[in-house]
Amino acid sequence: MARPLSHQFNPVKNNKGFYRCKRFPYHEGRLTNFHNTGAPFLVIMNKKLLVPIDRTEPSSNLFHYLSQLFAHRNDIELHLFSVCKIDSAINVLRDDSEKDILAALSPREKLYYKSCLQSLENDKKRLERRGFKPSCISFKVKLTSGDYAKLIADEACQKGCDAIVVREVDNVDLKEQGAGSLSATLREQTEKIPVWLINGYIESKKFLVPVDGTNQSLQSAKHLGFIIGGDPQAEITLFNADTLFFKKAPINPEDYYEQWTSEWTKKHLDRPDRLFHAPEQILLEQGLKEEQIKRVTTKKGIYPSRQILRQALIGDFGTIVMSQGPQGFSRGIFKSVTAKVCAMAEDVAIWLTGDF
Repeated sequence: MARPLSHQFNPVKNNKGFYRCKRFPYHEGRLTNFHNTGAPFLVIMNKKLLVPIDRTEPSSNLFHYLSQLFAHRNDIELHLFSVCKIDSAINVLRDDSEKDILAALSPREKLYYKSCLQSLENDKKRLERRGFKPSCISFKVKLTSGDYAKLIADEACQKGCDAIVVREVDNVDLKEQGAGSLSATLREQTEKIPVWLINGYIESKKFLVPVDGTNQSLQSAKHLGFIIGGDPQAEITLFNADTLFFKKAPINPEDYYEQWTSEWTKKHLDRPDRLFHAPEQILLEQGLKEEQIKRVTTKKGIYPSRQILRQALIGDFGTIVMSQGPQGFSRGIFKSVTAKVCAMAEDVAIWLTGDF
């Protein structure tokens, strides 16, 4: 059972009828259960992932990755989303309903729409065969001629998704330009909902989390813990390379009070081993066990991005969890390193968590 933390969860019902969690401002959570653990309350939330589907490319690698990690879980919801680009939509008013848009389609476009819908129904059945429950999978086809990234962002916001899962083939601009384009657009449009990049065929279930003591690395640990907390199959390694951080400015604990409260910061950040202890504590608070978390420090190598990818390769990690960092971010490793990791990564998933 997850360790109770009275300050960690503070769900407040907003005017939309959703519960917003204080420590997860990007998440309009679907409140599912309370547990009496001695603390005032502990909230267990379902996690919803938006999965954009492009019919021009197979989704086998993406479905395999999601199935490996989450098919055995009942708290993971997948929302498959496909964009049906049509010419008639150009002349349809923005505020028109889906029904009005359908009525404006030509016979050929209606057939195309039906084929898109059938394709998602088939994808849903494929995921069910891989172990997902039918109730955990929803899908939608969007009729439009608008911007692809904006449509994904709008759908993620409307559905209250906790992450957007993007295949490498759907993210060519990001890979070529170094964590730009689609990723930057999605973060701007969705209040910084994390974006997961799935590169190639991934078999390993192990997670690698680069840490440097900054708030950005703590946010990465928080997102990972929120998604996989309580999963006994999860294996996590907190990774630090000493040679990367010799210019790192001293950390001022007061800078963390707003996100983590002064009591938590003084207890877990104002200590010599804060580099590993703070993210480790966050993971423990999310329901993970000490034996599921390892610490690794290395002094090898010169380039941060290569050290991270090298560790992912030799340690057989399937997922790297790191912050993309806010615009103008200059402290820590993430602004310059994340782009290079995204550009060089093969057969590994990268969760870009942003700065919440």
